[in-house]
Amino acid sequence: MKNRKWWVLLVLILISLGALYLLNSSSTFHEKICEDISAKGVTCTEVLFIDNNNNLMFFKDNQNLRYAKIDDDLNIVEVEAGRIILNEFPYDNIPLSWVSSGNTLLWGLASEDVHSILITGDNDIQPNMFKFDRILLWYQVFEDGVKFPVLINAYDKEHVLIFGKE
Repeated sequence: MKNRKWWVLLVLILISLGALYLLNSSSTFHEKICEDISAKGVTCTEVLFIDNNNNLMFFKDNQNLRYAKIDDDLNIVEVEAGRIILNEFPYDNIPLSWVSSGNTLLWGLASEDVHSILITGDNDIQPNMFKFDRILLWYQVFEDGVKFPVLINAYDKEHVLIFGKE
């Protein structure tokens, strides 16, 4: 009976050590990604979001928000030139900004007032979104290229239009 308690204690300690290792390895993973980006000559201060479905990774450099293309193994394929300057947002109290990068990606920032975004055109699309530092980053990948002109509408939590045209 005494040996059984020691085995249970040993197993619990090993499980705890394994959990700590996994928790610590996630920050190491982000550090590795930043090191990979830095090896390509671009500063990376923080990884914000990784989208495996679209093979994109968003990160911060000193004052900008940038993105990189990744492969299925999460290796950096290419750091894109597109960037958004963070310290200038919001722009003159406009709740949403957007840029087109490489004719296959629309992305931008939205204020906390924005609850949903709709990109209208051939098909209405709600873009992918995630929040960081009280700012909403939104993006949409277009496999066949962005079809211009693009109309982007933003709505508040009561579904009232606060940016764009109906």
